[in-house]
Parts: sequence; structure tokens; C-alpha cells
Amino acid sequence: MAEYDVDSYDSGVRYDEDSQTKMRRKIMAKIKRDVKRASIPDRIAFGQQMVAACTGNASFTGIAADVTALGTATTALVAKMNAAQSAQSAAQQATMELNTSADDWNAKVETVFLAVEKLAHGDPATLLSANVPVYEPGQAQAVGPLPEPANFSVTQGDLPATLDGSWDPVHGANGYVLQVTTTADVPASWKQAAISTKSSCTLAGLATGTTYFVRVCAFGPMGNGPYTPQEQKVAP
Repeated sequence: MAEYDVDSYDSGVRYDEDSQTKMRRKIMAKIKRDVKRASIPDRIAFGQQMVAACTGNASFTGIAADVTALGTATTALVAKMNAAQSAQSAAQQATMELNTSADDWNAKVETVFLAVEKLAHGDPATLLSANVPVYEPGQAQAVGPLPEPANFSVTQGDLPATLDGSWDPVHGANGYVLQVTTTADVPASWKQAAISTKSSCTLAGLATGTTYFVRVCAFGPMGNGPYTPQEQKVAP
């Protein structure tokens, strides 16, 4: 029987322990989860695409229920997003209508103020009998004829069929009158569109796609000041 020297036996095969470890450590791909921080529309698009990709995919037959649940959640997310967008649009419309109503109230109360001042002839007691706030003599600085508002500009509004006007406040003005027309070269065509007590105003109820010419003047105790040069803009 042959004898072998164990210390010197060599089978010809080399075992590298580090290599075996690396072989056992198979590189595993991981999912990026950034989509959970994406915008709602991007999440919806991703969810729809993932459901479509996983449905009927032979590699993922065991997660059909989870994929179905994701599809249901995606559909619910679409409905909630649409509801939120509708609510935001309604809120914008309601806010615009509120501001328009507030401007209309300001215009109406200013009309009464002017009428009361005219009939009271500056008598404090008569003014107070109308329940209006009164400046004490010497407190209010007399204001002469009003100039035209400076830096008047008109831009398309945030909502369809609206235009936004803005200008610099006029010292001593009680409010501002805005006029519009679609035929600026016809003087009689200019119509009052709004009265505002602020140095900005939204004109609503216009015709989308129509070109409007807009101008504004300030008014006060001595009447209206001159109108600004007209601004031209197409209603969105």
C-alpha cells in the first residue's frame, strides 16, 4: 500500500477563501423609493405604470393582491387630486367674487359719503347724524384736483375672461373708476367697468379672446381726475 506525505500532497486545486466569500455575496439590486416624495401627478403616473407592468407578469404572480391594492389606491388618489383642484378653482372664484362684492360695497358707501358731504355742507353735527366718521377741523389736509394715476398697467387675470389692472395710489383719492371698450377710437363706447377703493382691480365677465382697452381715473371730493392713457390687452 502506497504511503502519502500529507504535508506535501497537492490535488492541483486551489481554494481561495476570499473568492468563495465574494461568490456567496451576490450583488442585490435595490428599489429607489424617491417616488414617495414626488408630486401627486407623478405618483399617479408611476402607480398606473407599475400596476400595468406587474399585472400578468409571470415573475410576480404571488403579489397580485398587493398590485390590485396599489391600483385601487392610485384610482383613489386621482379622485382626491381632481376634487382638490376643483376646490382650489372654486375657492379662487369665490375669493374673486368676494373681492368684487367688497369693491362694490366700497363704491356704494362712497356714493353715499359724497352725497352726505354735499348735503351737510361741512357741518360736523349733520355729518355725525348720518353715522359717518368725521375729521376734526384742521386734521385733514385739503386736497386739490387729482392727477391721473401713475404706472397704470393691465395684465391677463388668473381666471378665464378676466383682466387685472394696477396703478400707483393717488394721494387724496377716495377711489378709482375703470372704463373699458373694444373700440378705443369711439369716445362714446367707453363704459364704466368697475369702481375700486384700492390701487388694483380685477375686471371679470369679459369675453375670452377679445381685445380690450382699459383706462382708470381717481375720484375725490372735488370730482374725477383725468383718465390714464389706455392699456390694451386680450382677455384670456
